[in-house]
Amino acid sequence: MAIEGCRDFAWRRDRRADRVCSLYRSQQVFWWSPPTGSELVPGRFVDVTKQTGIQFLHQAAHTSRKYLIETMGSGVAVFDCDNDGRLDIFFANGAPYSDPTPPGFIPRKTGPEYWDRLFHQKPDGTFEDITEKSGLKGVGYDMGVAVGDYDNDGYEDIYVTGYGGNHLYHNNGDCTFTDVTDKAGVGAMAGPHRRPGLILIMTVCWIWLWLVM
Repeated sequence: MAIEGCRDFAWRRDRRADRVCSLYRSQQVFWWSPPTGSELVPGRFVDVTKQTGIQFLHQAAHTSRKYLIETMGSGVAVFDCDNDGRLDIFFANGAPYSDPTPPGFIPRKTGPEYWDRLFHQKPDGTFEDITEKSGLKGVGYDMGVAVGDYDNDGYEDIYVTGYGGNHLYHNNGDCTFTDVTDKAGVGAMAGPHRRPGLILIMTVCWIWLWLVM
C-alpha cells in the first residue's frame, strides 16, 4: 500500500485528529479511536471509508515506459467549501495517456472516471459527491492541491497543480467554483504568483537526471 498524501482533520468535531489518505489508485478515511484497557499506544485509527460514503478511485496508467507520474497518487485537501462548519474533501485525479506517449503530448480527462472529486460533508458526518455541480471536474493530469482564500472574500479557493498546467478555482461561496486561471495569471508550470497584500502562490517543478555509465 503506497500512501501518497494524508490530511488530518477533526471529522467528528470531537477535538481528535481523524485522517484521510490518498493511496495509489485508491483512497481511505480513518477516524481516531481511543485505546482501551492496558494498551500502551496513545490511539488507533479505524477504517471508516465505506461508512462515510466516499467513493474515489485514483486513475493512473500503467505503461511499459514507467513514466514518473504513473507512480504517484493524488493530492488531497480538506476544507470548508461553504462555511457551514463542516470540513469537505477534495481529491485530485489523473488522465489517460498512451504507451508510449509522443513528445509534447498533454493528458486530458476523457470521462467521469478521471474527474477530480469534491465530497461535501452532511450533518450526519457522511459525504456526498458534488463534483459535477461544483465545477471541479478538472482538465488534465492533476496531482497536487492547495487551499487558501486568495482574494480575502471569506471563502477558501483551490489551486490544483498537474502535468501540463495548473488551475486556480475561485470559490463562489456555495461550493461551486469558477476557473480564474487565465484572469489571475497563475497557469504556469512553475514560478511565484502574488498579489500585493494577499496570498503568495509558489509552484515548484522538480526535474531528476540520471547518468547511466
